[in-house]
Amino acid sequence: MSNDQNLESYFEAGDAPAVDARFRLAVMERVARRRFHLAIIAEFALFVAAALCFWMLSPTLGTYVIVLGQSQSNVLAILALVALGAFGGHWLVTRKGRFTWRA
Repeated sequence: MSNDQNLESYFEAGDAPAVDARFRLAVMERVARRRFHLAIIAEFALFVAAALCFWMLSPTLGTYVIVLGQSQSNVLAILALVALGAFGGHWLVTRKGRFTWRA
């Protein structure tokens, strides 16, 4: 193929589409992957920080649990479940639709 034939075939093909769906899909996929990886890294860092805090506080918390004894264990269990439910519900509500459920 000569240079003239290359140019003719290029001009015969017409203009590129104004919106390239495959390119947009590839870019959207890369952005989604990057956001996913950043979210995983942030959640892992938060987990490590929380685990480190609990590890540092474990001697003190252990002392308080022993002092409170068996008589308060039911109350503490209920408070822990309520707190877990409250924080879990808050987390679910404030996720800003990252994972939406469909009926």
